[in-house]
Amino acid sequence: SKLEAVIAGMQEGVIALDPAGRILHLNGAARSLFGVSEDPAGLLLWEAIRLPGLEEAARAALRGGGPASASFETGDRVLSAHLAPVSGGQGAVLVARDVTEDRRYDTLRREFVANVSHELRTPLSVIQGYVETLLDGAWKDEKSALEFLSTIDRNVRRLAAIVGDLLDLSRLESGGRLVEPRDLDVHALLDRVADAFRPVAGKKNQALEVDVARGADSIEADGALLERAVSNLVDNALKYTPDGGKVKLRTEPAAGGIAILVEDNGPGIPEADLPRIFERFYRVDKSRSRDLGGTGLGLAIVKHIAQLHGGTISVRSAPGQGSIFTLRIPRPGGSK
Repeated sequence: SKLEAVIAGMQEGVIALDPAGRILHLNGAARSLFGVSEDPAGLLLWEAIRLPGLEEAARAALRGGGPASASFETGDRVLSAHLAPVSGGQGAVLVARDVTEDRRYDTLRREFVANVSHELRTPLSVIQGYVETLLDGAWKDEKSALEFLSTIDRNVRRLAAIVGDLLDLSRLESGGRLVEPRDLDVHALLDRVADAFRPVAGKKNQALEVDVARGADSIEADGALLERAVSNLVDNALKYTPDGGKVKLRTEPAAGGIAILVEDNGPGIPEADLPRIFERFYRVDKSRSRDLGGTGLGLAIVKHIAQLHGGTISVRSAPGQGSIFTLRIPRPGGSK
């Protein structure tokens, strides 16, 4: 009874097989993992659970050839199964678990490393090329030397921005940057952000407006982090809004808190890209994003700042209709 209680309480799926491969016992987790509804006791494992490769792995363990492992895809899930023979040829035990999230994180890690390598390689290659040209004697031509040094400086700044954003994102994800909430004047915060970006907007003859609604003019939050999040959204909006366009910062009451909205009348975002724009290094228009100087990490940083406050970030957009990014920050004790 104790053994059955332990097995029943396991998160891993456990199936006991007799020497012929018939199911003697399985716990609730195994039923859930493999989608078994009827009682399969007495059925051969590969008859009750029809997955490619399962029979081969089970027979290998039952023959006493040692433990066998296999992975199976069932719908949108990935299962890992380990089969171990019972001593004396008395059958085998299958232990299975859902490794879908593990696989997803492995994929994300590989993509992250590949993306970081790509993002760093481009400016480093440019810097290396121009330095080699200068060393070969181009420094003697003052006009060319200044142009080359200007290009090197621009790419060094890009490298510094990427590394800085990576470090910030790492601290946010690991919890190394603790939220320090205090009462904030949201109107004053948005005015500071707008004042900081007005010179940038002025170069493209863009209008930058602030409209704070009554009842959505204060919140308890980390001022530095919230200002960073709003600044990233405004910076993004100004980059993609055409000359003569308009970007508007406004607030509105939201259930349990406030919402800060950054609206633009830029080119908009295709529907297929909307679910992924908050991923690290994801860009809708890759070539244009790099030309505009983005690191591809700004929106990912906004997402983590929102999550640290217990809030959310979302976007509504369509090609040719601009974009509206909505940062929702709950009040202490309020709903998101």
